[in-house]
Amino acid sequence: MCIKITVAQTVPDDAFTRIVALTQFLQKTDPNFEDQQFGIARGEVADVVVIDPEDKIREKLLHLLVVEAITADTDSVMGSLS
Repeated sequence: MCIKITVAQTVPDDAFTRIVALTQFLQKTDPNFEDQQFGIARGEVADVVVIDPEDKIREKLLHLLVVEAITADTDSVMGSLS
């Protein structure tokens, strides 16, 4: 099953790139996300929506990480993902 991440249309391109890089990083480094497929898109949402049909705790964690990736500046840990 695919974990779906939808972000607002207004999310800047650099933040969107950080989200993509974050998911790739998690797939490589975190056993909870190994072999997980991600669908990442902009959509008609107010902020961020993460849907993980298999694990609600992993969903909450990913939501927090995506929010951090959106708000991070280039000097933060998230900023270095891009």
